[in-house]
Parts: sequence; structure tokens; C-alpha cells
Amino acid sequence: MALLLAIKKSPLQPQILVAPGSDAMSDLAPCYPNLKVENLAGLVHLAQEEAVDLCIVGPEVPLALGLVDALSAVGIPAFGPSQAAARIESSKAYAKKLMVEAGVPTGRYQTYTSKEAALAALNQWDFPLILKENGLKAGKGVAICHDRAEAEDHITDLDLSEDNPLLFEEFLQGFEFSLICLASGEKFLPLPVAQDYKAIFDGQQGPNTGGMGALSPLPRLSKSLYQETIDQVIRPTLKALAADQSAFTGFLYAGLMATASGIKVIEFNARMGDPEAEVILPRLQGDLLTAICQLMGLETGQGQVHPEDPTGTQELTVSPQTCLGVVLSSPGYPGKVTSYPVIPQAFFLKAQAQGLEVIHMGTRKTPEGYQAAGGRVLMLTCQGQDIAHCREQIYSFLHDQHDLIADFHYRTDIGLAALEQ
Repeated sequence: MALLLAIKKSPLQPQILVAPGSDAMSDLAPCYPNLKVENLAGLVHLAQEEAVDLCIVGPEVPLALGLVDALSAVGIPAFGPSQAAARIESSKAYAKKLMVEAGVPTGRYQTYTSKEAALAALNQWDFPLILKENGLKAGKGVAICHDRAEAEDHITDLDLSEDNPLLFEEFLQGFEFSLICLASGEKFLPLPVAQDYKAIFDGQQGPNTGGMGALSPLPRLSKSLYQETIDQVIRPTLKALAADQSAFTGFLYAGLMATASGIKVIEFNARMGDPEAEVILPRLQGDLLTAICQLMGLETGQGQVHPEDPTGTQELTVSPQTCLGVVLSSPGYPGKVTSYPVIPQAFFLKAQAQGLEVIHMGTRKTPEGYQAAGGRVLMLTCQGQDIAHCREQIYSFLHDQHDLIADFHYRTDIGLAALEQ
């Protein structure tokens, strides 16, 4: 939804199609709800039938399945990585191996292909210990185990094999942030940094989710740390992917930890982050669509740009304002959702009156209004002069509207750690 809103603002006035889209998106662009993201043939057929000039791929699943390759085979440009390049997200083991070979700083790791080997290896690791499943898990394939018993319980529930290994990773300490870049080969445009909140409960407690809130920018992130990230992570990773015959086009997402010994990569994603997108994209001033086209060397009527240092492009600037977002989730999430409450229309109207934006994440339209249709339902965002202002605006509103959203869960500490620091 956030990406659609950003592209729709382009002065190029693009005709946008969304597949599959959602009820909320259908108010902004034609959607094809019966065309699933796994249906590569159907997506390619739609792009051909509608003479699409550019396909921007959002979710990770079609990237991992090779949608960009299928579009390229019929001559349709796509802003997204090939199936080979998307392995940087779809295979955590591949990403780690690439980082080690390229000298990109990351934590110590090892892969195990059987429960027996994984259980036996626990003697070789300190706790807390990160256990990470290799494939796509919608942000929920990571377990932070604080002792051996917790790790044993987690490993016992997994089905491991050569094709589905388990990664052990050292627990990194520091402050976490994300840097997402628009990339095309070794050219890139870095977007504003952000910080997401993965755990379901306050204080980073409980199981990981797809993200319960986000903040951009981070006052604690110095210019020197930012430049270190560009020089030690982004440039060498894009160079290594190109050298591996997997040149990367699309949104390269680096999940990072600023440790006492410097920046280290936690993971890479091959797409725009969520919930980071909801706080990064509103801060962009300029034309995201033209910036993407120029980076790819596509004609837009605005002229082609092939800068040697794309970080100097003038297409995008960044607002100095803070953007903070809080996610409302269904009861039971991230486990089994126990109910799908309705969100009264009054909630949306009152949020708009307060200058807050409500971004749909998992809703469907009913005669009574919008209803939850997934684990993470809405994200309430605020732009303002600083973190304290945004927190005050959002949490005062949520407190005042408690009766309208009593069945939903949300964290109350989004942005708090950054504010205290």
C-alpha cells in the first residue's frame, strides 16, 4: 500500500495496475484479486495484455519463484531482482556465504542439515543464540534462544535437510537499523534509514512478527556510521552479486546492527521492507518512479541519467521530519489468529482529522466497513518535528479511541528507545 501511494504521486501520472491488490488498494488503482503472486504465468500474461512498461515487484515470493526472469524473457522491464539475485533473501545460507567471501561484516554462523547435528553443536555456542530458518518465513523464521533448553525445543520442531538447513548465528549486541537502496547492478540510491520493531510485545519481548512498528530517521545514527554502511556493506554486496552472475536490480534491504566493533549485517532482503516502507516513503520528496526509471536507464520523457555515482541524483531528497508508525494486529498474532475484528469507519475519519495516516496492511471491505483479514491489520503513522511529537500524537489518539479498537493489539513503546538515547 505504501509503495502504491508513493508511485501514484509521480508527476509522470502513471497508469497503475496492482496484482493481486486489496480492497483498500482498489480505491486507488485497478486490482486483480484472483491473480495470486505465485501465478507467474498469469502475471506475465497480464503484463503483456496491458502492455505494461515497467513492473515493480513488491513481495518476496514471486521474486524467489523467478517472476523477473519470466518478465525479462518476454521483454518487459522489471524493478526487482532475478531469481538468482533474490537468493540473498530466499536463502539465508547463500547470503551468509556471499558476505563472508566478499568481506562484508556479519556475525559468526554455521549451517546444520539435521536435528542431530544441530543439537550436538549447541555445546559449541554461547547464549543467547540466534536460530534462523533458511527460506522465506515472512519475518517469523528467527528464534532468539536464551538457553540450551529453549534451543532444543525449537530445533525439535523443525524439519531439516540439505535443502532446508538451519543457521546458527551469534547474538549481536548494539542498536539495530535498516538501510534500503534502489539498486541496478552496482549503481544505487540509498533511501532514509529506519528502525523496525519485530517482537510482538513492548521491550522486544515475545516472538518475532513481520514488524509491529517503525521509525525514521534515527538520531543516534551518525554520518560516519552511515558512510561505513555504504562503503562496507552496500558497495561490496552489489559488487559481489554482479561477480556471481547475479547482478541485483530492485530494493536491496540491509538489516544492520551497529556493534561496539562496527557495523554488521543481520540479514538481507530483496524487497522494500515492511513496516519500514510506511515510514521511509512518506519522507521522500521528489519522484520515486522517475528515480527508479533513471537508475535502470529507462526513458521517461524526463531524460535519461546514468550517473557514475547515483547517490548524487537530484530526483529524490529527504524531508527532515520524523515519521513514526504503530501497527495494530489481530488477536492471537503472530500465532494463530483467533478473531478478525471490524474497524469502525469512525476510526479512519478521526485519524484523518488528527492529521494521522492509516495504511492498510491486512483488511477487507465488508458492509460494516473494513475488517481485519490478516495478522497485521493497520499501521497508523505520523509525521512531525521529532520522535516525542509523533509518539504523543499517535498514542494519545489510540488511547482516546480505545473503544473503537479494543480487540486489537499494539506496542506502546515504538520510538521510545530512540527517544531515550
